[in-house]
Amino acid sequence: GSDTDQHYFRIVAAKGLTALRKGDEGKALMAAFIRRHTIVGTEWIANWLKMGHPGSVSRQLGIVNRDKKLQKKLNEIDKT
Repeated sequence: GSDTDQHYFRIVAAKGLTALRKGDEGKALMAAFIRRHTIVGTEWIANWLKMGHPGSVSRQLGIVNRDKKLQKKLNEIDKT
């Protein structure tokens, strides 16, 4: 992956998801991936990814669904 991706994963590995903002793009992509491939609800995703209120997850999912760049990233994640 890119240097940005490697830096991102080093932060998560070292400090955990709580080190990232609740609305972090990477968290939004993870939430969208989880939502696409499982039946878990937004409350579970919010707790697991440390995203705050379940409504925040819904808002982030909407952002991912409307943003072509984020959709492309999500589809690339799906291919791996």
